[in-house]
Amino acid sequence: MGEGLTQVQSKPWGLAPALAERWEQLDTSKWRFFLRDGVKFHNGAPFTADQAAWAVNFVGSKTSGAGSYGTHGDLTAQVVDRLTIDITCGVACPLLPRMVTFNMAEKDYTQTSPDAKTKPVGAGPYRLLEWRAGQFIRLEVYPDYWGSKPAFPRVDLVWRSEPLVRAAMVAAGEADFAYDIGFEQLGSVPKAAVGGANEAVAFQFNSTWHPYLKDVRLRQALAMAVDCPALVRAFLAGKGRCSPSGWTEATLGNLPEFQQLRPFDPVRARQTIKEVGAEGIELVIHTRKARFYRDVELAEAVAGFWRDVGIKARVSVDESGVWSTFLETGALKANSDPNAPLPGAPDVIIQNPSDSLLDIPSFVRRQISCKSSRSRFCDPVTIEPLLTKALAATGEERVRLSQELGKWWYENVPTLMIYELTVVYGLNKDLEYEPRPDGLVDISSDLRWSR
Repeated sequence: MGEGLTQVQSKPWGLAPALAERWEQLDTSKWRFFLRDGVKFHNGAPFTADQAAWAVNFVGSKTSGAGSYGTHGDLTAQVVDRLTIDITCGVACPLLPRMVTFNMAEKDYTQTSPDAKTKPVGAGPYRLLEWRAGQFIRLEVYPDYWGSKPAFPRVDLVWRSEPLVRAAMVAAGEADFAYDIGFEQLGSVPKAAVGGANEAVAFQFNSTWHPYLKDVRLRQALAMAVDCPALVRAFLAGKGRCSPSGWTEATLGNLPEFQQLRPFDPVRARQTIKEVGAEGIELVIHTRKARFYRDVELAEAVAGFWRDVGIKARVSVDESGVWSTFLETGALKANSDPNAPLPGAPDVIIQNPSDSLLDIPSFVRRQISCKSSRSRFCDPVTIEPLLTKALAATGEERVRLSQELGKWWYENVPTLMIYELTVVYGLNKDLEYEPRPDGLVDISSDLRWSR
């Protein structure tokens, strides 16, 4: 339903114009975006520089609660003319065009309508027709969309938490497309596609505010207590890949050692846990059901590994809203001060960060920045300055700083990365779909009928 200034398209793969037709860099922290003329929001309001600047200023404020804030940080937009805006970043931002894919919301409607959260208005190829909470979301093609019209006039999005049920619906003809049905269901659907999600499963530690997890030796011990290849065999039918760093070989600044499997050594792990005085402590792993395939089972398996080495680990399966609150209880809520209290921060929380930018500083930013609402780590003396410099650098300097940052990330384990997410899609026999490198599914352009 929504659309950003830019978009990542699947064919050809890469960054492409969306609501902005082109852009140019004015200096290290300032970009100019030239907007597309004639665009209308779903309520008929014209898309102008005033609308775009409002949306950018909202999302670019740390008080907005926008999920993308941890990716791009502070953003300030100014209107140049009716179809031109300048965006200034809080720090140098050479990758900004890749970060403004967030949706442009319609200003007046969002500010004044009591229905803005349940009946959102965007400028994308589909508009909301009906939403029955807990049942379905019904979309229809927006006739005044500026771009190519989607192949499907109407789309129903139905939520089913169990992979087996999703696969069964495709097999019975009740659904045409199902996300993440699991390897066990490959033979039960008329057609299937397998692709990566460009994400990895992450067990993020409360590395600054937890009295024990702040000790890097404990985090390293917890890492060596987990047998990743065994988890891949158990939950990905042996077809996945462990991801010790969370990024791929193609990521800027990657080194071979960042992809090296961590040793599985429960004896040494138990010994280290005793040495740091953490034997018998309780750690709660927070997750929510159906975020990715067999997520709760994975959490229980990792908790079992930790119990084997002397930690009283347990899993809390949280309702989505509760889990989201835990996710956003990070350094920003402690005013970016590692010495300030951070009540309500989870011991460990499972998430699946994306390496969509193929860039180490951008990947770790949300996890370790003092300015991120999702970071449970904050070091304003050493790591924050390094991260800031790496995010601002270009060329060989960015590569060098990325490698320095990657080495610290791999060795200090603020977040324990497990394996890359591999997604199995169930399809109607007449539906064509080729998984994207970033794991997203764009209904308007990626899916089509073969008949």
